[in-house]
Amino acid sequence: MARPVCTEEPVVISFVTAALTQRQQSITQIVTVLMADSRMTRRGLAEEIGMLPASLGQTLNGKRRWSIEDLEAMAEVFDVPVSRFFGGSRGAVPRIGG
Repeated sequence: MARPVCTEEPVVISFVTAALTQRQQSITQIVTVLMADSRMTRRGLAEEIGMLPASLGQTLNGKRRWSIEDLEAMAEVFDVPVSRFFGGSRGAVPRIGG
């Protein structure tokens, strides 16, 4: 007896992938603003977070995903909470006690 083929799975996967891509783009926008506000170059940020400049360039260009380790390192460099990277289009998350 042949197993039924589930046709809904690819739709679910493509929806999740699209959502992740949008999240990554949002994080990249926030990083770009933080870099501009701090007058930090790509090379400078890469050095500060222990990443190769080429890897940072790939991430900023959407060819590599941001990792939680990347976000933690950048939060420390920019003196912002990690939640700043998940605060919507502008990353507006109020700081507590700061």
